[in-house]
Amino acid sequence: MVHADPVAVPGFTWTPGGPEGDANEVHDRIDWVLSAGPATAIASTIVGEPAGPDVGVAVDPYPTDHRGVVSTFEVVPAAAPVLLAVGSRRVEVGELLPVTFHAPGKGGERIAIVPAGAAAEAIVTDLPTGEGRPTDGSVSFSTTGLEPRAYEAILLDAKATVLSRSPFWLYPGGAPATVATDRAAYLPGEPIRVSWTGAPGMRWDWLGIYAPGESGEGPVARSRTSGGGANSRYLLARQSRNQTVNEESGP
Repeated sequence: MVHADPVAVPGFTWTPGGPEGDANEVHDRIDWVLSAGPATAIASTIVGEPAGPDVGVAVDPYPTDHRGVVSTFEVVPAAAPVLLAVGSRRVEVGELLPVTFHAPGKGGERIAIVPAGAAAEAIVTDLPTGEGRPTDGSVSFSTTGLEPRAYEAILLDAKATVLSRSPFWLYPGGAPATVATDRAAYLPGEPIRVSWTGAPGMRWDWLGIYAPGESGEGPVARSRTSGGGANSRYLLARQSRNQTVNEESGP
């Protein structure tokens, strides 16, 4: 939208010609900032190596084989829905659990912790949203003494109607993430069922199957953009689709 003429401003994002670059590579715009709704792009520039073509934001040394795109939009803000969100989906006993909310701002509103899937009657602990009927804010819960398990933070009105829910998982202090298959050996074509506990619970968590010794350790193994590293040697990968931390399975 901002640079509609690719001859006047090519804006190539592939590739900056760094250590992984190839002088004979095809250069093109393949990285984008996408928008929807009442938003108008008014400026856009490339993030890349110093003195690179059309680079408006220079990073030295530039760490990847894709240039980035940063854009500025004029937007018409929408009314925020009633919601709340926990600060982390994985919490260890003894840590504070911050919960941020956008509420109707009526008297008697509160935030409570309940076992996952439970009704408001099963409250473990609760806190008021605050004085003055706030519509926006945050509260923090102590997890000391709570049983490790799956929970939800819920936003309640004065009549104990649940207005919003946000899940989290509470683990013993120092509990590691675990991953396991349902069997140790499989015939060709059989599904491999995998379960896990204690994952971060982020959108891009994923599972990989590797040949022995190929998985590696450390940041290289965990980075999905590490060209040639251990991360690129998986035989099969699958994203944890529903963001569930406790357990999910797939072929």
